[in-house]
Amino acid sequence: MASHSPDTSTTAIALWSKAIRALSGTAGSKDSAVLAARNVSGHLDVSVDHDQISVRWFAERIETDAVWAQLGRRLVPMPRDNTSKHFAVKFTTGAGLKYIRLHCRDAQGRTRSPASALIRIAKASTPASVPVAPKATTRPTVSIIVPNFNHAPFLRQRLESIYWQTYPHFEVILLDDCSTDQSRDILAEYLERYPEKTRLVTNTQNSGGPFRQWAAGIRLARGDLVWIAESDDWCEPDFLQTLVPLFDRPDVLLAHALTRFVDGEGRPMRTSYDRYVGSLSRHRWRRDHIASANEEVVAGMGIRNTVPNASAALFRKPTDLPLLENEKWLSMRTCGDWVFYLHRMRGGSIAFTRRTRNYYRNHSSNTSLPAQSRPDYYREHEQVAVTLQELYAPPAAVFEKHEAVLRQRIAKSTENLPSLNELFSIDRILRTAAPKPLHVLVCCHGFVPGGAESFAISLAIRFRTLGCTVTFADFEGGPEDTGIRIRLPGDIPVVHPGRVSPRESGLTWQRMGVDIISTHHWRTDLYCAKAVDSLPVARRPALCCTHHGFYHLDAGNLLRYRSLFSRAVSSWVHVARSGGRPFRCLGVDEAATGVPEFHIPAGISLPAPKPVSRAELNIPEDAFVLCLASRAIPDKGWRTAIEAVRIAREQVSRPLHLLLAGNGPVYDELMHESLPGWISLLGHRKGIPDIYASADIGLLPSTYPAESCPLTLIECLAVGTPVVATDVGDIKAMLTTADGDRAGTVVPAGPSESLSKRLAGTIATFASDHRLLDQTRLVTKTAAARFDINACAEAYLRHFEKFCRRTD
Repeated sequence: MASHSPDTSTTAIALWSKAIRALSGTAGSKDSAVLAARNVSGHLDVSVDHDQISVRWFAERIETDAVWAQLGRRLVPMPRDNTSKHFAVKFTTGAGLKYIRLHCRDAQGRTRSPASALIRIAKASTPASVPVAPKATTRPTVSIIVPNFNHAPFLRQRLESIYWQTYPHFEVILLDDCSTDQSRDILAEYLERYPEKTRLVTNTQNSGGPFRQWAAGIRLARGDLVWIAESDDWCEPDFLQTLVPLFDRPDVLLAHALTRFVDGEGRPMRTSYDRYVGSLSRHRWRRDHIASANEEVVAGMGIRNTVPNASAALFRKPTDLPLLENEKWLSMRTCGDWVFYLHRMRGGSIAFTRRTRNYYRNHSSNTSLPAQSRPDYYREHEQVAVTLQELYAPPAAVFEKHEAVLRQRIAKSTENLPSLNELFSIDRILRTAAPKPLHVLVCCHGFVPGGAESFAISLAIRFRTLGCTVTFADFEGGPEDTGIRIRLPGDIPVVHPGRVSPRESGLTWQRMGVDIISTHHWRTDLYCAKAVDSLPVARRPALCCTHHGFYHLDAGNLLRYRSLFSRAVSSWVHVARSGGRPFRCLGVDEAATGVPEFHIPAGISLPAPKPVSRAELNIPEDAFVLCLASRAIPDKGWRTAIEAVRIAREQVSRPLHLLLAGNGPVYDELMHESLPGWISLLGHRKGIPDIYASADIGLLPSTYPAESCPLTLIECLAVGTPVVATDVGDIKAMLTTADGDRAGTVVPAGPSESLSKRLAGTIATFASDHRLLDQTRLVTKTAAARFDINACAEAYLRHFEKFCRRTD
């Protein structure tokens, strides 16, 4: 799309003159009206109703599939009515004279202005606006990175196509790599024109390669999505508006648009994208599609780069991508973008659309084509192939087809190159590539409060840090708790298998290349067992089910699905030592079914304590503070805690204060009750460890039948706060170190009244005996160290390796 500038043509001047004459004859009119119109081809129909402008245009003599309407500095696409063949759009705008100009692209790729109109709006009933992308704070922000080196002749068109995007939520990061032409002046000009959206970073020394600039830009990016907009290309104004909605699917990690190849003057070349990918498939890229990374690799991306120009792609901002620090990648000159895509999309999906276009300029200073005559070009292809093997381990046919493409290119080269086998060797690739990391599908019931849900998220994050390919499965697929959902980085792909049949999910996971399925809820255990059982035994991923205490509530499910679990489950992991009790009671344990059972405790990232100030919590500085953080359900003991603290207040002279953090039915009840001032209802809060760090004692008077290894107690211990809790689940073992010391006190669970009295006595003892409290604090870190998520995740991976039916 050519850059746009204010219309100063003689036709526009004539329109203004005609409008002035029309206004002079109707000076007293207060009505909105069309004052003048111009048609070069086709038929323009403009109607005005107060502040509403309706524009319809019928293309009679121009073959076009894309039309935009420009109002002032704003540009919006005009959708096409396939029935009437009209392009139409509506505007709501403010009072005054409005000049509307249409733009279209003809069959030869040239931009034309086929019609325009001048309109008077007498009165606007609503604030001036144009129907672009909806203004919603939840829409993702795009960080547009423009890495430039000596592209001054092309910069203005590039930047105009960026700042004229119809999707408004973006920032622009201009990078100049020590250019010697007029680039810096042009970049500074756009910084001055759009200061609220733009940052300019100029190097004093050339970085030595394009991908060093990529890495620098990605580190500077603040957005949710990233677009590397190469400085010599350009795109259509609806590029972002078309691509961004594709990321509404949380499994999509990378999306790209149709690329059109043009020469240095912007003229279409004989090479087309369809011809470029035609040898891979006649049909696949002739329609919009979304595919898993593994499918895309086998279908084409393992053979040639199906995203031939970085400017055509949008991707989720990486939060943990070691590649950005990899010197081998940073030093690449040609194929680094291909390697980047292979890393960025793994575990998720890639989307392709033909509904907007990117223009890839091939000119004399472009490094892509001349590189094919240099040995390093073919060596970089070998590096791509090594990456393919290390991340995806595709079938041998993929490497053979990749090699065939290179053989054709080297045969056409006029340079005296070494033999292809010296530069690109399949044997050498397979011999030197590292083993493919495990692809782990972590399955959670939903993004809702709960220890199992939080643990699954922490585990997924750590698996990725340890090098695994990670996909997260949200079975609920419904309303999300924002505070829980935000814990999972946005660039870990999320799928919703609960929306399809288990068999369909099983086939999907098989195509994705999943090695291990790690479940964390009994419903996900059952669903995944059905999915795995539907697959051929030789091609099944291993299913490792983690038991967080659910079968203590309904052990009948173990018996009901005994046969299915015996066939499909590779192993059971119990987070509590007592987790195997329901299995043994029903005769569905390892001895009876042959399915191995292991104990691996739950874990968290052990945080450095950042206590919330007592002033912020509105608590007296001399108060003895207790904190209970859990789901507010009756079995977690909120009312028992209130009664225990009330009794303890009568036994000690210092003030006691109770913090209650979490939400649920009991919280809702308490919100409507008249509570004493020594109780603070905090609701659902981020940073629970920081709340625990401000307390003297953590409290959990739980009688929950499915209590196992509560993460809330690990968070409490991790910041050095002792615990008073009931003897349920694995709590006593959690508080006891290998030396037999205890990081708190455990009281027997029982009737609410007697439990409150026992808790009150323990609370009063800690509030009165500073020495005891200090001694107990010394034990907390030792007790918490066993629950470090790093050690926990490593134990899981050692366990997975025993049962993973690897296919690579």
